[in-house]
Amino acid sequence: MDTEIDIGQLPPPAQKALDPNTPLPLRMMAAKGIVPGAKPADVLSVVVLMLDSTEPQLAATAKSTLVNLPKPLLDGALSSSLSSRVLRTLVEHSFDKPDVVEKLLRQSQLSSDSLVFLAERATERVGELIATNEQQMLAHPRVIEKLYMNKRVRMSTADRLIELAVRNNIDLDIPAFKEVAAAIRNELVSEPTPEPTFDDILFNETDRIAESIVPPSEQDDTHEANDEGEEVLKDKYLPLYQQIAQMTVTQKIRRAMLGSSAERLLLVRDSNRLDSAAVAKSP
Repeated sequence: MDTEIDIGQLPPPAQKALDPNTPLPLRMMAAKGIVPGAKPADVLSVVVLMLDSTEPQLAATAKSTLVNLPKPLLDGALSSSLSSRVLRTLVEHSFDKPDVVEKLLRQSQLSSDSLVFLAERATERVGELIATNEQQMLAHPRVIEKLYMNKRVRMSTADRLIELAVRNNIDLDIPAFKEVAAAIRNELVSEPTPEPTFDDILFNETDRIAESIVPPSEQDDTHEANDEGEEVLKDKYLPLYQQIAQMTVTQKIRRAMLGSSAERLLLVRDSNRLDSAAVAKSP
């Protein structure tokens, strides 16, 4: 939960800017991020509070200010300890800005709700920033779940998060978690790297190829009979099949969750084929 801002704890210039009896021009200046005599953190608190103003002009101006926060104001505010309400507002307006997110993640009052919000919308770079703080991940397993289900997050990072949860006996609320947890024990989990790994590139390239395939209908199949009556893979699925064939078990499971219907068809078909082979080999 995000705690509300205590107006009584703000300095006099900030309280005056929020006073309905203060002339409108002065309150409009405050909504633009200008409060003489107030520190950046307090100015930002004023702007956030003005989002709730019953005066449309003030609320609209405050919103515009937050969308285009002056860098000196933002940097000055982030160098202080901010309330969870202010941090949540900054998260909502800057979740796709790695330089801002990096500073937000250092704030002790950042709530679990804000972390979840960030994880759901994380870009690749922001996902890396969030995932590096293992203490936060262990304290808020929902953040791990949201990062895992965000396909912009690197595959190698998703594997590390699963391994972290397994190592600390945390059960995650994601589909097929038991299968993923079992598979990760038999795979080599890479350390964080500045650049994407081969697995990350493979995951993203598979996504690109899958998106280029027209979604199959419910009656469609990935295979067809050739002139000899043998089942062969349809040409349009061949590039995608070649990508999936290179994947580890954990990668295939995640693509089955986050990928296209064409991928799921291939993965189910491949799974059925392996099950049939296992039955045929059994005594």
